[in-house]
Amino acid sequence: MTRKDLTGSIVALVISDPWEFGTECGTGPFLGTIKGKDSGKALILLDKTILYSGTNYSVCICTSRHQGKDIDDILNGKKVAANMMLISTKITSFSDINGQSKYKSQAVIGTIEQA
Repeated sequence: MTRKDLTGSIVALVISDPWEFGTECGTGPFLGTIKGKDSGKALILLDKTILYSGTNYSVCICTSRHQGKDIDDILNGKKVAANMMLISTKITSFSDINGQSKYKSQAVIGTIEQA
């Protein structure tokens, strides 16, 4: 049976840029669970907090990096190049992001696929 919705999917993130991130944290895979999707963005709650540059990140928002590709492509077993935003708070929905103003974020680039 093929899933039609990303919510609840367990995913693996591999982070390739910035270079300093890989030096400090490794490139992954970092595992997490997709908690929601909105306008091509997937909200991922990371299984383990990532400590980078003195900040703990526990959430990641991913979007496809290339035109014509979509995060949903991971449902077909594909690895998707992604722009990612690591967030330093334990939000559980996109509306939580808008409701909070005190969190740090870090832009990174990598890939996402089902774990």
